[in-house]
Amino acid sequence: MRTFITNTTREKTAPGFRAQLLSMAVLLLALNVAFGQQAPDRSSPRATFASFLENMVAYGKEQSGESGRQYLELATSCLDLSSVPSSLRPDVGPKLARDLKNFLDKYEMVVIDELPEKWDSDYFLWRKPIADGEISLARDSMGTWRFSTATIESLPALLDFVKDKNVVEGVEATVQPASFTDWLRKKLPPSLTDRALLLENWQWLALLIIVFIGLIIERVVNVILSYWIGKLLMKTHTRVKFKVESHVIRPAGFLVMAVFWSLMLPALDLPLRALEALLFATQIIMAASGVWAAYRVVDIGAAYFGSLAEKTESKFDDLLVPMVRRSLKILVGAFGLLFIADNMDIDITSLLAGLGIGGVALALAAKDTVENLFGSVTVLIDRPFEIGD
Repeated sequence: MRTFITNTTREKTAPGFRAQLLSMAVLLLALNVAFGQQAPDRSSPRATFASFLENMVAYGKEQSGESGRQYLELATSCLDLSSVPSSLRPDVGPKLARDLKNFLDKYEMVVIDELPEKWDSDYFLWRKPIADGEISLARDSMGTWRFSTATIESLPALLDFVKDKNVVEGVEATVQPASFTDWLRKKLPPSLTDRALLLENWQWLALLIIVFIGLIIERVVNVILSYWIGKLLMKTHTRVKFKVESHVIRPAGFLVMAVFWSLMLPALDLPLRALEALLFATQIIMAASGVWAAYRVVDIGAAYFGSLAEKTESKFDDLLVPMVRRSLKILVGAFGLLFIADNMDIDITSLLAGLGIGGVALALAAKDTVENLFGSVTVLIDRPFEIGD
């Protein structure tokens, strides 16, 4: 960037201003270096294809550095990941970009000049190598072209179609980073790498092993918590109206087991839909067991503080403990529902706004109920009488 200063301006410019101007120039230069990778051009099918391939080739040359990671992120932005849960996109998105480049390297050399620079329709089909697989691009409402969700869902079948082929001559292939599953597939016999019912045989075996280990962890957690909570209840002389082993310890064990499953499943390199379904199931178990355990922990705390309240002369404590217990249970249930909604990619902000409007309408419709509620709170605070009066 060139800067022109007239003679008049030069005479009136103070040395301090020149120093500030020089500092700003240095800062702009540093920002240009730091953000050297520009946003990819996705204005047409040709531009999206070119941006994806250019960034993937650049990523292949600098995989280990920070710039390599940025190139991979730019390439990933050329994919339509709307069908992928938001919680999985940071991990699944880069893998999908590498899988797409791997297929293109082995299928056909992409001639950018043959791709349309302008396209009237919102859908462009580039190739359909197999019946259940395609490479296509779709335009969104903002006019941005990305590789379509149909392409994303076709990648497992497309990769299986070219798994025995070599890289097309003249193509600058992107070397796939070595992962644990890649190393494992090379060590396993062909009988375990064959596919049966959507998954490879070794993946079915690994799922059984993970489930078995999770059950063992659940048992170990049960034993540890049984000893610790039982000792705590005896020490504090707290009595509860339910079985601690079945109502507190077991859901806590289920929670730890589900967390273990959710951490191990992404390492199996499962197909996207299978991974999404299994993770959703584990998240449901986590939410249900977490709410269940938290409910009973609230009951234990209420029982402990209730026993303390019985020893005081004031009856206010006897009223306060049940009220706090019910309030905490409502909060626990609300957090559980929000956790499930977040993992289902439900817009929580809109949901809460809708609940707020619905709450106002419900309050207006149930005026007597609201009056009774505030009346109970007023009686509890003012204490015009006590239990036994």
